[in-house]
Amino acid sequence: MSTAAVQDFSRIDFSHFEESACTSFKKAVRFFFWLHFNFILLIALEVISFAVFFPFLQESYWLAFSLAVIFLTAFSYYILSIYYRSSKGSDFQKIRDEFLAKSLGSISEDPFLHSRVAGHAIRVSENLKGAEYSLFKPSRWLVFLNGLLETLNVWAFSHDVFMMRSEFLRLAIYQYIEQIVLNPMDLEGHQEVANAYVMLYSLLTENGYIEEGRRYCRRAVEEFKILCQYAPQDPWVHAQLAYGYHDLQMPKEEIKEYEILLKLCPYDRQVLYDLGVLYFEQGMNAQGLKIYDDLKRVNVQKAETLIQHYGLIDDHEK
Repeated sequence: MSTAAVQDFSRIDFSHFEESACTSFKKAVRFFFWLHFNFILLIALEVISFAVFFPFLQESYWLAFSLAVIFLTAFSYYILSIYYRSSKGSDFQKIRDEFLAKSLGSISEDPFLHSRVAGHAIRVSENLKGAEYSLFKPSRWLVFLNGLLETLNVWAFSHDVFMMRSEFLRLAIYQYIEQIVLNPMDLEGHQEVANAYVMLYSLLTENGYIEEGRRYCRRAVEEFKILCQYAPQDPWVHAQLAYGYHDLQMPKEEIKEYEILLKLCPYDRQVLYDLGVLYFEQGMNAQGLKIYDDLKRVNVQKAETLIQHYGLIDDHEK
């Protein structure tokens, strides 16, 4: 296939698929919100009415009828909330699958189709970042309620936004893997899937899914190892490996990567500092003092900050 044809594929606009996915998600979560809001409001009105008219009801059959209505409303809300809570995940997956089907069907002959779809899936996830703050905006005459509504937005929608963003990041990973299967030696593909792993890891850990996040961090490290085999002199690859080992609490491997980084970038003061901190944290004081001496020649302030770590053994080594 000619290069010109490939370039034509790159011009195809996926933005309407991205916008459709974001719109479908917002409609879904607003439906769930109004379901809860209306039922809670109805139950509150029924309870208030019961309390107000209780003196008139206590000697008639309307007392039992009123209690039955409140109970029926509460029970209906409970059943419906369980049903919609269990179906919410499948609704989000449906939005993801519709995006995938439309994207794959648009340019099925593109040799880089999977990689392109993955990139746009990541854009959907990024477009939804922070959406929980603005899904419901007050009218102009209710602008004084901005702070309260923002808090309610975060409380009501933050987990839904997290779920939808993670679905699209997983989709991106699967699509990058599909592209790698077609061309296993494409280093750019390995870099792209590694970055997607890192993004999903960050999202999961930010939302408290530490163990699941670490699984994706390990996968990212494996991809960076592949890149390291073919680009051993690339400082960026070794920096990514160091970050991954840090998050996986593997200090010995992290130190090795920083030592390689220092050989590749001997004048990088941040690398010197980070390696010195690691040496001190692992009780490798001789190596740490050597780094301190080297750093003092180029940045006295950073060296003085480094020496504060002397004798501070990392908690995992105690």
